[in-house]
Amino acid sequence: MPTLPAPQPPSDEYKPSGKRATSFREKLQSERHFHDEWARTIDPDAVLVKESFEAVTAIENRFVLSQLGDLRGKRVLDVGCGSGEASIYFAQREAIVTALDISGAFLRVVTALCRKHHTRVAAIIAPVEFLPFEDETFDIVYGNAVLHHVEFLEAMREVHRVLKPDGRAFFIEPLAYNPVINVYRRMAGTMRTPDERPLAFAAVRRLHGLYKRVEHREFWLLAQLVFVWFFIGMRSHPARERYWKKVIYDADKIAWLFRPLNAADRLIMKFFPFLNRMCWNTVVSLQK
Repeated sequence: MPTLPAPQPPSDEYKPSGKRATSFREKLQSERHFHDEWARTIDPDAVLVKESFEAVTAIENRFVLSQLGDLRGKRVLDVGCGSGEASIYFAQREAIVTALDISGAFLRVVTALCRKHHTRVAAIIAPVEFLPFEDETFDIVYGNAVLHHVEFLEAMREVHRVLKPDGRAFFIEPLAYNPVINVYRRMAGTMRTPDERPLAFAAVRRLHGLYKRVEHREFWLLAQLVFVWFFIGMRSHPARERYWKKVIYDADKIAWLFRPLNAADRLIMKFFPFLNRMCWNTVVSLQK
């Protein structure tokens, strides 16, 4: 296991303004500070690895798995790895995994999770916009909820550069359009960073000149009513709990509600695909 850099300095070393950054350096500092502070609240023993890909509510990751095939011996880069659920899951399937994040504190959670699950993952601290790897290094690049935190085109060029010919990339991202979800985002307050911007389809279309194959598939239309249940039925406020984590941690508790809503979503999206912009998340699939 590589030696990781020391965690970032405590909050008195850098004081974010709470406003949108005016430079890439300032944005990087703000994002790193936010994620370091979040990582310090995480108990590695409470991180759900298997459930993040196999829970009934993990529909985006289950879709990604259906596209990946056999991972044995594949070189996988998990960008914006966070707690490392994906890194560990892929390593358990015998992939050669590199976990990358700008937060040293999050990478320490990853190494603790490696010890718990008896897996090996290379942990690297770096921004997605400047990947410290040679050209054509990875078979697969994966990211969950990372692109809306970064400089999009710069990151996508770097991902393209480090992918092997015909390599695949998968990104799970929140969409920008649904007004109900945008209300939730405002309510979430300090659970979000000031610089994050949900993904727009216009950004995805710009990738057609870079990748030979660009596709996207949307999830969570009516199923977003689960969020209403969190707020009203479970008395959970989005300023205190991250709903996108809660859908995994409380998957068994909400399965009775989620299953029929998700089944209805599949029918609606089949016959009324123009409603995809109202979904919560998209999975962007790319091939070099």
